[in-house]
Amino acid sequence: MMCEIQGPGGRYRLAEVVHGEAKKAQEEVGEAQKEGEEAGDGQVEKEWPVLKPGESVILEAENEVKELGSHVLIVSVAWELPEGRRTFQRFLKFTVTPPLAIKTRIQTSPHANLVLDPKRREEVSLEVLVQNTSPEAILFDRIRIEPVVGLNAIPIQNENDTVFGSLMPGDTRQYLFLVSPSPSTSGSAHKPSGFPPRYVAGTVLPLGRLDISWVAGPYRDPGRLQTSTLNRRVPITQLPTRTSSAAPPSPGPGGSGKRPPPLLPGKDDDEPRWEFDLTVQRIVSTDDRGKQREVDLEQEFQVVLRVGIRSVVPANEEVPIPKAPRLAVQYLSTAPQQQAPRVDRPKFSLGVSPPSRAATPLSPPFSPPPGSVSSRPMTPVSSQLRLASSTNLSLALSSSPFISTTSLPATAPPRPTPSSSFPPLPYLSQPPVTNTKRLPNPALTTGQVSHIGASLVVLDDLTLELSEENPGTTYGESQPALHWEGDAQVSLRFIALDEGLADLGGLRVLLMEPGEEGVGREWDSLGDVWVTD
Repeated sequence: MMCEIQGPGGRYRLAEVVHGEAKKAQEEVGEAQKEGEEAGDGQVEKEWPVLKPGESVILEAENEVKELGSHVLIVSVAWELPEGRRTFQRFLKFTVTPPLAIKTRIQTSPHANLVLDPKRREEVSLEVLVQNTSPEAILFDRIRIEPVVGLNAIPIQNENDTVFGSLMPGDTRQYLFLVSPSPSTSGSAHKPSGFPPRYVAGTVLPLGRLDISWVAGPYRDPGRLQTSTLNRRVPITQLPTRTSSAAPPSPGPGGSGKRPPPLLPGKDDDEPRWEFDLTVQRIVSTDDRGKQREVDLEQEFQVVLRVGIRSVVPANEEVPIPKAPRLAVQYLSTAPQQQAPRVDRPKFSLGVSPPSRAATPLSPPFSPPPGSVSSRPMTPVSSQLRLASSTNLSLALSSSPFISTTSLPATAPPRPTPSSSFPPLPYLSQPPVTNTKRLPNPALTTGQVSHIGASLVVLDDLTLELSEENPGTTYGESQPALHWEGDAQVSLRFIALDEGLADLGGLRVLLMEPGEEGVGREWDSLGDVWVTD
């Protein structure tokens, strides 16, 4: 007796048994027959066991079905009779449906606290939603991510949650994983680059496979599901200098801003020779309690930054070391709001005293100008007064004793616009993006910090070294490129003014080389800090 299965991927044999004996016994007989033929003994006579009345042949087979859809289980039976060999087949059709419905979502945080963190800016959050679509309850044994080479996957869960508990029919459960690059173990002679991997927009990056095992039903039938490789795609539109913050922008001197002054006009024809990177190394406060972004109220603290510069064009050891440009960093705040000049319109107050019969002189009689012909009777004096008051009121404002005027200057002197001289004003080129609606309580964004010291700091001379670019995890195989790279550290001083969540403001890198002055790159937010009492 033989059992086979046929599915979308083809037909293959599951198991075979002869009169209840294992297939191994049949293979031993076949080997003995082969040895007899090689020795020239001819065919080997073998006796088949007789299946007595009431006896049965049991065939047990276990197989893992990896394909969904329609399958056919084929059972073939053959036996010998004095009349000859008899056979028959039975076909059992069944459909394999997934007992679980899985949906994944991949997200990368745009928040400045993670984008500027050198250890966490390459992290990817993977959300897995698992729904039980079978009619039986499922008890999970294992749910994990098998990451590709170069990545680590850490599950995010609450210690009190029963992650591997039972899932009733129709229920859905959420699982979160944090996928991050593993430490580099390359034996290159050059130091690794401090810049993040650079991908072309639209590149598909592999993450790993989802592996789930469970038991289901009253008989605890085992099951396992392994997905194909989960991927993420690099966004088509990238804004490298735009980051989001949950706190409102730190106001600059003079109030909160709406429209900042424009940056210096750049040369579109000249391609940039250098690219820049910024990371927040640490935040040093007076009372260091082990929390990186928590400071005390009315206390000073420092934000230690790392500013990196790298050549855009790949380099090699044969090319001489280029001269590093002179750099400066400029702290940015929101531009003050430009208020329109207030103009008060003239206010008129008309005071008319009642006429007196005794003191009011009589007006002279109306006489038409010479040469004019009147076609109607003379207009009464009251009508002449009403006509004069409606047509010549503006002419009588300054001469009438019954009308007084009070007015201010109609136009205020215009505010001088910022000049295009270098360096530019220490204001953000665009208002930062706030995520106040994502907070559980918008009132938490009442914190405020103020920068202390000069807004422009010139960095020391940089030393460039050859560094190996981080290729990341991609499907393509590429040789890591070499670039000339250097970095410098700078500290910014702040003081916490109000309790709550506060934004640290932005930063701008300036090129200070004579004749090549310009803006290298701008970050609209250095992240948020919690100000606690």
